[in-house]
Parts: sequence; structure tokens; C-alpha cells
Amino acid sequence: MIVFFSPDALGQNSVPNGNFEGVVNCPSDYSQMGNSSGWRSYHTGTADFLHSCSTSSLVSTPSNAFGYQVPASGNGYAGIYTYLVSTTYKEYIARPITALHQGVTYDVSLSISLSNFSGYTTRDLGIWFYHNGPTATLPGSSSALTVTPQISLYSFGAITDTQNWVRYTTQYTPDSAYDNIVIGGFGSTTTTYPVSTGFGTSPIAGAAYYYIDSVVVKEVKGISYVLPDTAFCAGDTLRLPFYIAGTNYYKAGNTFTLQLSDTSGRFNNATTIGTMYSDTAGTFVWVVPSTLPGANGYRIRILSDNKADTSFVSRTIAIGSVIPAKPLAGSNSPVCEQGTLNLTATCTTPGVHYTWSGPASFSATTAAPTRTGILYAQAGKYIVSAWLFGCRRRDTANVSVTPTIGIVSNTSNSPVCAGDTLKLYGSSSASGTITYSWSGPGNFSSASQNAIITRAQPVTSGDYILTGTYSGCTAKDTVTVLVKPVAANHTASSNTPICSGDSLILVANSTSSGVVYSWTGPSFSSTSKRAVISGAQTGAAGRYIVAYSTGNGCYVKDTVNVVINQSPATVTASSVTPTICSGDTLFLSAATSSSGVTWGWSGPASFIANSRDTFIDAATVAATGRYYATATAANGCFSTDSVDVTIKPLPASLSVSGKKNLCQDSILTLMATASGTGVGYVWSGPAGYTAFTPTITITNIQPSNAGRYIVIASINGCSARDTEMVAVVNTPAAPTPVINTPVCVGQDLKLNAGSAPGNSYIWKGPSGFNSKAPDTLIRKIDSTSAGAYTVRAYNGVCPSRDTSVTVVVIPAPSVYIASSKDSICQGTILTFTATAANAGTSPKYQWVHNNTNIFSGGSVYITSTAANGDSYSCNIISDNTCAVSDTVAGDTIVMRVLPWKVPSVSIAATPVGPYTIGDLVSFQATGVDAGDNPSYQWKLNGANIPGATGNVWRSDSLKDNDRVCVEMTSNYTCPLPAVADGCITVTVITPSSSIASAEVENIRIYPNPVTDELKIEGVDVGTEILIADMLGRIIVHTTATKDIIGISSRAWVSGVYVLQLKVKDVLLLKAHIVKQ
Repeated sequence: MIVFFSPDALGQNSVPNGNFEGVVNCPSDYSQMGNSSGWRSYHTGTADFLHSCSTSSLVSTPSNAFGYQVPASGNGYAGIYTYLVSTTYKEYIARPITALHQGVTYDVSLSISLSNFSGYTTRDLGIWFYHNGPTATLPGSSSALTVTPQISLYSFGAITDTQNWVRYTTQYTPDSAYDNIVIGGFGSTTTTYPVSTGFGTSPIAGAAYYYIDSVVVKEVKGISYVLPDTAFCAGDTLRLPFYIAGTNYYKAGNTFTLQLSDTSGRFNNATTIGTMYSDTAGTFVWVVPSTLPGANGYRIRILSDNKADTSFVSRTIAIGSVIPAKPLAGSNSPVCEQGTLNLTATCTTPGVHYTWSGPASFSATTAAPTRTGILYAQAGKYIVSAWLFGCRRRDTANVSVTPTIGIVSNTSNSPVCAGDTLKLYGSSSASGTITYSWSGPGNFSSASQNAIITRAQPVTSGDYILTGTYSGCTAKDTVTVLVKPVAANHTASSNTPICSGDSLILVANSTSSGVVYSWTGPSFSSTSKRAVISGAQTGAAGRYIVAYSTGNGCYVKDTVNVVINQSPATVTASSVTPTICSGDTLFLSAATSSSGVTWGWSGPASFIANSRDTFIDAATVAATGRYYATATAANGCFSTDSVDVTIKPLPASLSVSGKKNLCQDSILTLMATASGTGVGYVWSGPAGYTAFTPTITITNIQPSNAGRYIVIASINGCSARDTEMVAVVNTPAAPTPVINTPVCVGQDLKLNAGSAPGNSYIWKGPSGFNSKAPDTLIRKIDSTSAGAYTVRAYNGVCPSRDTSVTVVVIPAPSVYIASSKDSICQGTILTFTATAANAGTSPKYQWVHNNTNIFSGGSVYITSTAANGDSYSCNIISDNTCAVSDTVAGDTIVMRVLPWKVPSVSIAATPVGPYTIGDLVSFQATGVDAGDNPSYQWKLNGANIPGATGNVWRSDSLKDNDRVCVEMTSNYTCPLPAVADGCITVTVITPSSSIASAEVENIRIYPNPVTDELKIEGVDVGTEILIADMLGRIIVHTTATKDIIGISSRAWVSGVYVLQLKVKDVLLLKAHIVKQ
């Protein structure tokens, strides 16, 4: 029979979230008490919130860093330190509660369990209630609180149970309306009383750590009872003892009534199942009738009428009226230990549910539960109950468990090297017949108790599983085997056979990495992969062994047999002519003490010979180099020596270049060239001439220097020669010219070079003048003929030196006149100035007006009566000796005399007014008698318009009676005055017709700002489109031909523009467009 004190009998819990099921966030680490809704650590001692929703093994349930415990209720609980060795550290949990009623008795209870890793217990647990205190975690302290808890567990003793929850229950009558609760260890350093458990485990081996769950504070009712069971079948007897709070709680004549709810737990139509006339505690006895409908939702309560009171309503009760058929229990027994037990239950009565119980606290609520990892001690009776509401029938399944057979496996020779035999051994502590089977890497299998693998390889390494079977049950054990690799793909070789004196080369290879090589042989050892014995003799012949090791204790070997043949005795190669010049004969000879040898020579330029002594006739430079003499024995071994020979080159391709026929006093240059590096030269010639450079030079050569010039070129003691004949011709004497300088412009220039028999002459002068006549006449010269003239004489081959003379040409007189202005206004004073050139020292001036002499005197003439078209000139009378006539006429100036003019300006507006608000109006100024390019300044209502300085100004923001003016400044030469004004007044009226707003709303203008193209969308065909800059200049004026118009803006400058859309001269829309 299940006996408990119904939690429902305690009323409403004043501690919200007392079972720690309300979660703000799942805990992820220590010290997160605040993640349980409403709870917190009271001070800086950080309590822990532990819940199954956590993904951290530190703070989950049932397993966590402090031990293992299934929650007493739900899925979570709190954890606190009440003691930490050598410190005053403590932890408390706290939260607000529903305010308690002063003077009312409360049942106070909570579940406590010592964590099974705790190294200590304490007896200072308690509960402290307070009012109007702190509502948040207090900083600054983690020691014991200096308060006295209203409820202390000190007399209850230390709680030491780590397997089960200890439910502590007491009654408490508060003396104030407390609204906060604090739970923890309230003992001081002298009253905590820590006691070692003897089984502490890190991290709390030096601490006392308690789990807290199911905190309940409920007001005590007058009537309470103990419900003996929650399931009843027709015919069962319910014995229900009940209790009252204190004495004289109920008055004499009181009646207690036991009520049963309907099947849904409601008491609207409750059934009275017991009555007792008493004012003290008692026991109700009720036999369950078979007439009640079966259900799981019944409840009971007790009423009193003097004083009127009601107990708490019980938990739900199952009441049945039909006993189900006996269930049939089954299992897969016998089961091998550590296997899975499968239980089954069936019942012919529909609607039943099942409960199971069995050894070692086994329980289940399904028809076919399982028990994994079953132990031998868990064999026995497994009882299943088939429930139909409160009625049940039972059956039993007897389960047997076959114990394990205790197999142990190992290897006696692991680790082994690749190629060795791997041996596996199996054994068992069980008696009887056991069958064995092995499995392992590479699909290995064996039915032998002891298995072997011959020539094991590294791929054989791994886990080998031995399975033993006994009475249908199996047990397994695993052993790990290591097969260490040896050097893979190993080969050894040498260059045998060799001749004595050669190098013996031994080479070992393996595709494995980290291989260590070790060679041994006749009086030889080496750890090189490639071992070399230089100058090996016949005693080094024999067997060489190389061992390969990979550093793991395993190795393999290879063998190489070496043969060494005897070589002939030393050969001596020589030459009696080791250094000769090209074209000489080279002699070579060789010798050895060995007999019966054959001889061979080899050398540069593919030279070969088969005699001991040989020669090369007329050797060339290509024969320079090393020559080898080889003596070969019958066994194929040979001995070689060499001799180095140098064939020095002759200076090749020697030649002499230079001019051989020369004029007297010229320069002789002869240049000798020959191929080769480091060539030396020696020259000899007429009159004892010598030189030692490749190039020779003789300046001012004379006929005595003519003759044969010989050069000898030498290199490294070898030489060549060449010869050149030189002829020298006498030069003529320099001419002595006669000329008639100075000469006046227009006269003839006479040039005379003189003459010598057999000579010819060449004249040269300014402006490309050239003549071969000894006497030359240049007629009517001008100033370009002035300058230096040279003449040279030739005797047929050689020229004389040049003779130079200077010709001076005297220019003719001239006069130039200039006026102060070429265009003047009527009455302006005019000044003329004459400038004479080459006119002698005292020329005279004659001024001429309209072909009439008017003034004789100085070089300046002044007048104020010039008329348009008048001509002015000036003649000079020169005293220059080269003058052809006395008088020289100058240029004529024709004057332009302008009349004075009065400028005027008018303004024309387009379109013609009146205007409506927003119309774009263009104003154009037209000037008269203002020159070809007058300037303008527009004004609006008397104020200058910035930037409006052209002859056209536009605006779309005019107002009624605005006065538009323009000030024009004339650029005519003779204005009177220079500035003229013009004005116009505009009339702006409100239009009598308008465009429907819907039409405007459907128009889209984009993008704005615009870069390349402006789009206007939603306009009617025929809509007038105008775009102007901020100065009113129209840059676009077009008419829409479709409902979407694209206007290129690439040529616009950056700035703001005004867009107007008009329909039949009525403004439809005005917008500002920004060009980026």
C-alpha cells in the first residue's frame, strides 16, 4: 500500500517555482542560479542551477560535476555549498514569495540530498524568512549570514543520504508578513559542525554540497488526511484516517462528511460516501461499490459543519468496476549477462494499461519494456499488472541470466617486425566447453583458441577481437597488435666489376622514409646510403652486406659481390714540343713498365692514334688542349696519363687600311688590324719612321714622307707582316683676291682671285653664292650679298688653303610714318610721326595731305581737322652718299573718322502676356547704334539679377506688375552717351482653366538627381516640355510624342534646372531637376 501525505492537502504553495522547473535560460556553467525563474544567489556566494536542459555535463541532471541525483520533482534542482574547508565560504538561494499571513500556521517542507562527491556533511541547514529586505544579490561577502533562521534543521541532524531525497517537513506560524525566503547553512565557523564522509571526490572533496528541491510553504487547513492508495477496485475497502488542527477546533455536534467527486474530479454533484458525528479526528471506512463507472479522475474531500470547513481536495483516484483478464507475461529468458532483457505483456481485456516491477528496483509502465546491460544479480521474478482503472490482474515472468565466461586474450610476441610470425593466445576462466573465434584487420578470422599469422605485415596491426561462446552466451576481449614496418622495396647495387685504382661505389635504396643504412665488407664499414671506396685495390674484392633499419628495432639485409681486376702500371705521357706556333709540328710520346698492352691516344679536334709515339704536322690552334695516352691490358683494365699542349695562334687576317694618295700638309692615317687577343704591332717606314701602335698618324705630311710602310703583328711570340705604299702630292699657293668693297645697294660687286698656270678656283659666299670663275661679277647687289667670301685654288688634285674677304653693302635710304590712331571720332587731335632710315646725317621732311604738300619741317605733324578718307604721307630729302635720288617717298595713311551716335535698347517678351503663375517668359533685348557687341545687365524691380548679362533673360517665377529692365552698355567707338535703358511691366493673372490633379499625380520624373538621361512618364501626347537653367536659358523645348519621354542630360553642366510641362499654354507641372 502506498501511504503519503497528499501535497494537495497543503493548499496553495507560497513559494513560486519551488521545484525549479521555471527556466529563464538553460544553465551552461556554474553560478547561474538566476536562470531558474525568480531565484537568485543571496550574496556573492554563487549557488548553482542544475537542470536536464543543459548541454554542459557540469550542470545537467541527473549527472553533474557534484554527483548523481534524479530530481525529486520535474527536471531541475538547486545546489549550494554549506562548508568549504579552511574558508568561511557559504552559498544561499533566495527569492520573493507570496506574503505570509501573520498568526496563520504553515506547513514548510523541502527535499534535501547530499551530493555523492561531497567530502563533508553539516547540520546547519535552515530557512530564513524576511520582509522588506534586499531583492537582488548582495555584493561584498560570501560568508555565513549573521541572522537567525526561523526554521533550523540542527536538531534534525546532519543529512547524509546521497542516494535518496530526504523530505523535511515542519509547521511554522510567522510573526510578520514575510515576503522573501532564504535557504542555506546558517552555522558560523564554530556551529557548522562539518563531518567527513570519507568518500569525497574532486571538485568538492573538501566541501559539503547539498541538492535542494521541491520547496513548499503552504497554509495549514483545519482538516487533513492520509490517502492510503490511489487505485481502488469494486469491493475494496477504503480506510481513510483524518486529522484536525489542534484541540477545540470544531464544536460539539459537528458532522464530518466524506465526499466523492464525479469522474472528472468535480464536486458539483458529489456523492457522500461517509458521515461521522464528531469534533475530533477519526477514520472513514468505505467499501467501493460495483455500480460506479470506471474512471481515473475521481477525487475525495472532507467537509465539516460546525465550524464549517473543507479539507484540501485529494489527488486523482482510479476506481474500477471490472477486473481485467489475467495478463500473459513473457520474456527472452535466459539472457546473457550484459545483454538486453525483453519483456512482453498481453491481455484480452481491451483498454488496460501495464505496470512492471522486478529485482533491483526495476519498474516500467509499458507493455514491452527492456532492460539493457542486465546483470546476473538482476535475474528473478518480473511482475506485470494489467490495470483497468482501479482494478488489476497480475502475471509473473521468471527470468534467468547466464553469467559471463571471463575470456582473456593477449599476444606473447607483439610487437613483431614485418615478415615475422604473429601469435595470438586465448583463455577463459569458465569451465565447460567454450568455442572461440578471432577477427581482426584485413578480414582476418580464425576458429582456433590460439591463432598465428605468418609473415605478418604492418597492415596486420590493429585490434583483434576474441569471442568466446558458452551456453549460447558470448563474451569478448580485444587485444591491440603492432607489426612494425621494415624498409620497403630495398635494393643494393655497385659498379662492379672495376679495375684496381678505380672508385668502388656501393648504393642502397628503399622507398621507406627515415631508413638507416649500414654497410660491411672486406676491411670496410659505412653508414652512408651511397658508400664510395676511392682507389680500390684487388684486396677490396668480395661480399658486401647492407642492413636497412627504420629505427624501430626491425631491419632487413641485401648482399653485393664485388670483382676488382688488376690495372696496368702507371703510364707517362709527354711532348717535346708542348708549346708551338700555329703551323709547327706537334710530337707526342708515352711509356709504361707493363708489357703486352695496347696503346691509344685521344685529344682535341677528335684526334686519335693507336701507336705509343705520334705527331701532328702543321698543327692549328684547334689542336690546343689535353692529350690522353691509354695503355690497355688483356683484362680490359687500363692506365691513362695526359699531357697538355698549347698551339699559339698567329695574328690572323692582318690587313692595313687608310688613304694612300695624299696632298702635301694633309694627315696620313694607317690602321693595322689582326684577329686575336693581345696582338702587338711594330711599324717602319721612310726617313727612319717607327711606331708601335695599331694605328699611325703623320700630320703635315711632306713628299719626303712618301714610300713603303711595313707593319709586323705579334701574339705570344708568333708574328705576321703586311706592307702599304704611300704617295704625297704638292699643294698650290693660297690665292690673293681683289674686290670693290664697300658697295651700295643696286651696284655691281667685282670679285678677282688672280691666276696661276694650271690652277682652278672656287668662290663661296652669302646666300649660297658659288662660282668657279677666277673673276666673278655680281650685278645689282642688295643687303643679302654682304658678308664673307672665300676662294680656294686647285692644281688638279690638291686644294690650297682658303682666303677670305669681307664685302660691305651700304643700304638705300627709306622713311616710315605712323599715326596715333587709325580710327578716331570727329574733332579728335591726331599725331603723325615719320622715322627715316639710312637717310644720312641731316635729312629733311615734307608732309603731304591729300597729295598736297602742307608742311616742311620736323618729323612730327599734328592736326584736329582730319575727315573720313583723308590721306597723309611724308617724303624725305636724304644726304646719304649711296642715294640714287634726293627725295624718298614714304607710305600713305588713309584715316577713318567716325561720327558720334546715341545708343538705344528695346525689350521683347515671348510669349506675349498676360501670363499665368509659373509661366516661363523669355525677355530679349535689341540694341540700336550700340556697336557690334554691347553688354547687358538685367534688373527685376530695380535690382540687378545676378548672372543675367546676356541679351536674353528667362523666368518662370514672375509676379503681377513685376518691372523687368535691361541696362545696355554700347561698345561703339564714339557713343553719346555709352549706356541706354529699356523696361517692360508684366501682368500675371490666375488661369481660368486647370489640369485635373489626377493627371499630375500620374506623372513620374526620374531619376532625380540625373546623370545621363531624364525620364518623364505618364504625360499625354502633345504636352509641351521646357527645361531652363537658373538664368532662364532654355536648353530643352520639345513636345511629347508618347507617354514616356527620354531626354539626354549628358551635355548639361552640373547644377539645378527648372522643368515645366504645359498643355495648351496651361502650366501642368513645374519641378526642379538636379544634374550631377
